[in-house]
Amino acid sequence: MILLFSHKRTPEQIADAKSSFGVEEFLTIDDELQNICSNIPVDLEDIEEYL
Repeated sequence: MILLFSHKRTPEQIADAKSSFGVEEFLTIDDELQNICSNIPVDLEDIEEYL
């Protein structure tokens, strides 16, 4: 499973992911991709028009 977060995960989110889903590794995306993901307009019907 791959999940992209536009924010840093809280300790609670990390613990929940480990216990609920068996997550073993968390990767941080680079700053450019982080900026793109953090600024996706909420009213898009299709993300392709943004990317």
